Amino acid sequence: MIMKHIVYGNWWIAVCAAALTQLAYHVLGGAGVSILLLVFVFGATLVVYNLNMLSGLEALRASGTTSVRHRWCMAHERAMQVYMGLGVAMAMGSFFMLSMRTWWLLAPAAVVAVLYVLPVVGGAKLREVGLWKIFLIATVWSIVTVGLPAAQMEHWPSTLPLVSLCVERALFVFAITIPFDIRDLRTDAQKGVRTLPSVLGQRRAKAIAVVALAVFVGMAALRVSTTGQWPMLAAYAFTAAVSGVLVCYANEQRSDMYCSFWLDGMMVLLAASVWLAMLV
Repeated sequence: MIMKHIVYGNWWIAVCAAALTQLAYHVLGGAGVSILLLVFVFGATLVVYNLNMLSGLEALRASGTTSVRHRWCMAHERAMQVYMGLGVAMAMGSFFMLSMRTWWLLAPAAVVAVLYVLPVVGGAKLREVGLWKIFLIATVWSIVTVGLPAAQMEHWPSTLPLVSLCVERALFVFAITIPFDIRDLRTDAQKGVRTLPSVLGQRRAKAIAVVALAVFVGMAALRVSTTGQWPMLAAYAFTAAVSGVLVCYANEQRSDMYCSFWLDGMMVLLAASVWLAMLV
């Protein structure tokens, strides 16, 4: 029961976002822990993900969904509202203490988040428009978990490592998001939403995800080669290998926990394994 509150109440994805944010802050040369930024990212993630689910509950009730996650959310709507309120408090309480540069970078990510949750694009949510939803998700995650920590740093990191890390992060998120589209093939088809698995097929979509993970490791190798921190590369490769296995075993019958806990958890695994490698 507690586990469902953690995962379905979106606390776990908020932990994932905070973990990736701190990882980027450290890799780019930030000192210590950026508490304010982590509180903001954690709170904002709670808000966006809970709002996204709450805004769709009426339609889910009408559709008679059989999803375990959806049924839990319908039964715990009040709890999710409380969680979202806590997220608002955390995000607003830390927002005004962030740097002006961070505010400017937040603007486009905030606009996309609103369009993703609310039906303002021709009556549809941004998540229901076209094949490029997954690319949008990867880009926003890259901006938030790499761009924001870079903006919050007192000394702006050199351009090449920053761009490289942004692309790496987008590739990683892109790869572990494809199984979510595989899981949602039936519901997306009912809504007329086209995704990579629905257009290319599951096998090809998984192959693209594996290729993205391989490029992710290759780019990390090029970046790490300039610093000589080879244990860090081993951590990237290990996380990519585990993620690749989970991607390959994804299918429409996998439980919500498979995606929402294990696949999202690859973000925490990445942060934890790189952190341990940096201690070597």
